Amino acid sequence: MDIATAITTLAATVSLTKDVVITAKGIDDKIKTSEFVNKITAIQNNLLTLQSIQSSLITENQSLTEINQSKTKEIEKLLSWENTKLQYNPVQICSGVNVIVAKASEGTT
Repeated sequence: MDIATAITTLAATVSLTKDVVITAKGIDDKIKTSEFVNKITAIQNNLLTLQSIQSSLITENQSLTEINQSKTKEIEKLLSWENTKLQYNPVQICSGVNVIVAKASEGTT
């Protein structure tokens, strides 16, 4: 279910509601009463559909929010590493042996 379905359902509900008002104005016989009840039932079904769509969208939104938060934390860790990495230099002591040495702080020799 998606937003387009919700909009279509909402438009149909508005149309049905208009029909109900028109039918209610001239509700003189059993045929119109039956038609009136059928339209009210259709409106209720459409409202249930809209509630279901709303629930699905809320769930999807929560999931996307969690993914967004997770990715934000991952980016923050990567940026932190980039800043930390700038404080060190790789140095080869001998063939095949590398170490990482802290860069000299400004003002020290």
